[in-house]
Amino acid sequence: MILAFSLGLAAVLVALGLILVRARTTLHRFRGRPLRWLPVVSAAVVAGLGLMMAATGMAHLTQ
Repeated sequence: MILAFSLGLAAVLVALGLILVRARTTLHRFRGRPLRWLPVVSAAVVAGLGLMMAATGMAHLTQ
């Protein structure tokens, strides 16, 4: 089971890396404001998902 998880994780990370390398030329067209806000937006999404997961976990603990 750990081997399957590790292989899956490795495959996803390699695929994301390849996608980002290929998307580099496309992203150069969007220089400026949209790219400046990308880290802020992605951090907000990750934080929001984390809060939702924490709230769901807390709800299950109290039942």
